[in-house]
Amino acid sequence: LAVERDGAPIVLHTQHANALARHLIDSGGIPALSDARVLRSEVTVGRSRFDFLLRHQDVDLMLEVKSTTLFGNGVAMFPDAVTERGRKHLTELMALRQSGMDAAVLFVVHAPDARWFMPDFHTDLAFSQTLIAAHDRGVRILPAAIEWTRDLSLAKPVRMLEIPWSYVRREAAED
Repeated sequence: LAVERDGAPIVLHTQHANALARHLIDSGGIPALSDARVLRSEVTVGRSRFDFLLRHQDVDLMLEVKSTTLFGNGVAMFPDAVTERGRKHLTELMALRQSGMDAAVLFVVHAPDARWFMPDFHTDLAFSQTLIAAHDRGVRILPAAIEWTRDLSLAKPVRMLEIPWSYVRREAAED
């Protein structure tokens, strides 16, 4: 379920991220989604299944949740392995956005000291480029840093991380 790193627990079980996301949404713990409510979980659209369909500001919002456990030097990154499925989710979220539905990706960052979030272009350049395209097409990218106590309960409120988009664009550009 978890490992200890630098004296802090890091939850590794990816399904736990969905339960945590649900709790944070229900309790208003994600500032950008503070007035959202869950309509359904595990929603199939086309050939993909998304984690949540929300109602946010009188608009339906499709939300995908990703668990982020790769971090160091104040930076959290996703993915930690090539993710064809993650790229497919982003592509389909862009299509939903284009059709008029709101769409977002919530990165649950298990790094209490992280200050920034970015795609790991070294691990999966295609995912990184697709994340940039998704952001450019209006898919909201929401990296939320959380901290766990030793008994695996939340230690303090969620902190939203900055994304250095200009740096990410430069590093993810094809030569």
